[in-house]
Amino acid sequence: MKYSKRVGVILFAVLVAVSLINEYYITPLAISDSDFTTYMIVPLLMLPLFAIFTAKERIVPKVGKRDIVVGLLAFAALLVLILAMRIWLSYIFVDMRIDMLLFPLMIGSLAILLFGVSNIGKFKAIMVYSLFASPALLIWLNAANGSFVSANTIMVYSVLKLFLAHVSYIAPITISANGYSVGIGQTCVGIGILIGIVMFLAPLAYLYDGKGTRKVLWVASGFALMLVLNLLRMLSIATAWFVYGPSNTILTIHLFAGIILFYISIIVMILLSGKYGLSMPMPAKKKVKTRLRQLYAYGIVAAIAITLIYFAMLSDYTSLHPVSPLSVYQSMPFNATKVTGIVHTISNQSRFNVTAVQDYVSNYVIIRLTNATYNSTLPIAMLISSSKINYISSLTKNNTVVGTMTFLSNSSTVQRMYYIYSEGHDFIVYYSVVPYFYSNGTSTSAGIYAVLPANVTSQSITCSDYYNTLYTDAANIQNLGSRGSVQDAKMMSAYCIVEGLVSR
Repeated sequence: MKYSKRVGVILFAVLVAVSLINEYYITPLAISDSDFTTYMIVPLLMLPLFAIFTAKERIVPKVGKRDIVVGLLAFAALLVLILAMRIWLSYIFVDMRIDMLLFPLMIGSLAILLFGVSNIGKFKAIMVYSLFASPALLIWLNAANGSFVSANTIMVYSVLKLFLAHVSYIAPITISANGYSVGIGQTCVGIGILIGIVMFLAPLAYLYDGKGTRKVLWVASGFALMLVLNLLRMLSIATAWFVYGPSNTILTIHLFAGIILFYISIIVMILLSGKYGLSMPMPAKKKVKTRLRQLYAYGIVAAIAITLIYFAMLSDYTSLHPVSPLSVYQSMPFNATKVTGIVHTISNQSRFNVTAVQDYVSNYVIIRLTNATYNSTLPIAMLISSSKINYISSLTKNNTVVGTMTFLSNSSTVQRMYYIYSEGHDFIVYYSVVPYFYSNGTSTSAGIYAVLPANVTSQSITCSDYYNTLYTDAANIQNLGSRGSVQDAKMMSAYCIVEGLVSR
């Protein structure tokens, strides 16, 4: 069997696609006008195609023992980073798609195992491009979104007043005429679709032969075309709204017009590529083939193996329901009067008698839970407050920490347990920071604490379905030799009790 660049590139593209399956599962497949971060579906879908486009490079596969070792070490570094950052960043890791900021390491590992270290430079373009599949890279654009929306509204108004009488502009994003008003807001401007067109054209520009400046101009022209078409879309919708009045037909057209214009822009720019001096690359006349020796086979097997491992590492994504990165990014100050959902979840417990004391001045909620085991003398005490105030340091400062445990819940939230000895008494402390999402698309982060008396806490409660076993075990490796079995079992039981209150 012959091993060539073509075989390697096809395998490379397939493995990139398999690596992204979990990402596809949790990503909306359409670009939303109201959430520009949904543009990330474009680079995610384009990455396997970009991998195929690397066939234009002059790659001569050369894989030896050193290449296989380097490729596996690069992947090992990726695994360590994923494990560490999921525990460090908690739910933010998934919601902000931090894994895609690490994906260049996955691409590099595959490239080295399939083609060798000497060819890694040929893959730098796709490695950089993959970074943009994480909204964390462009989330800062949200700060300029308000000005962008206002500018579009003013442009639409400037045109409308040329042929519509009594049209008026109401700052910042409203236009009125003929007794009707229309808001040219985020649902019309669609900055996500503008980013999406750039993300679609960039790999094509890479594929085309031509000067770099011409490629940049071509992509910029595609952006400008999409911008103009989007303005025409807003203008036509607003005109129909004012002339014929609001109707479901207009709303339906508005709903689908954005994506149709997206496809039109792509088709137009591909047809015009020749005008920019761009052309499809010509296939190489001389094809270099190498016999599939044992080392190439090892490289291929290793590449397939790390892809399956990577897939397994993120397989819990299929059970997650990540929110918009914008909601996480648009964080609001904690307000105890607004996190009623958390309080209601805890208070609505048939297994406990619940007393909640809210102190709005100090901005926290204290909850006491009692039952036959945790009586009024030894209750479970819970505190919900701003995540910016960390009470753990004060709890552990003058007391003895006997043991600790870390859990990654099935919602990808990190929880920490502490077994504390204080003034002749043993306590188990639960601590976690959880997001709380408001209906207006913003969020806050709440710190949840629970203190349980250790002497009445069971040693036999388990709840493996509450947490991710892989990440939890990895997070607790360093503590395996420092905890007694009794403390360990009690912390597990306490975790199961509290996690059942918080998330069930």
